[in-house]
Amino acid sequence: MKKSILLILLIVFFTTASAHGKRNVERIQGHVATGANIFLDKILYTFPEPWNQVTVISSGAFNDDGSDNALDLVQGMAGDTLIVNKVDTVLSGFPNVFPQNTPLREIPMYINADFDLGNPSGVFETPRDQLSRSWPGNPITLGEWSKAEGVMKLKCKKNGNASVKIRFKHMIPNGLYTVWATSGTDEGGLTAVPFGGAPNVFVADDQGGGTWERQLNGCPTDTEGVDNPLLLLEVAYHSDNNIYGGIPDSAAGGRPFGLSTNTHLNFPINILQVN
Repeated sequence: MKKSILLILLIVFFTTASAHGKRNVERIQGHVATGANIFLDKILYTFPEPWNQVTVISSGAFNDDGSDNALDLVQGMAGDTLIVNKVDTVLSGFPNVFPQNTPLREIPMYINADFDLGNPSGVFETPRDQLSRSWPGNPITLGEWSKAEGVMKLKCKKNGNASVKIRFKHMIPNGLYTVWATSGTDEGGLTAVPFGGAPNVFVADDQGGGTWERQLNGCPTDTEGVDNPLLLLEVAYHSDNNIYGGIPDSAAGGRPFGLSTNTHLNFPINILQVN
């Protein structure tokens, strides 16, 4: 009798858990990037049509000729190559009028209530009552940038909702980051909204580690009935130590994507293949 009651309770428990539980759990590996769907000169993913292999560059290599023109990052560059800001003027549609070729640790930030821009010294070189940059302040090189890692655990539930947890390693220590859901547009381009809603921010610890979690109102991998599916997640580094609410950059304010918002990791969601 006791065994029968126990068996019934177990059946009820697992039936209830199945009805309200997970539909599936996925682990998605992030990839180091220097823009949307690109690392150096390599396209990371192939998307469904009409997006195919669309990319948007957001970082370049330091050009020591004294100009504002950053070099393209390409495979085979040395690990000590300085990462600098770079605006993809071709695909973004913005004219090439923005000062680029600035190492990411030297991107100006707002320093007062008048929105003046400046480049504060490091915390150990600055009086305690004045604005400073956090430690460490070493230049960000291609070698350091390339060490970044991220693993996403995505749980899609039978009720249509989902949860996500991303663990990061070797990001920029004390770096300011945001996480973006990047979808295709009708014109074949890309657009981004805060993944899981705003705020979508995290700050890496002094070793470059971090964790980011959100609850979602749908499974990101679902495409049925969706005109413009979620293609990838972008984890963006804010080299100016500023965020812009529901948009990744402030193009209208003279700070378009790539000038001070620099994609560091991509997570493939709805793609045809990893290249």
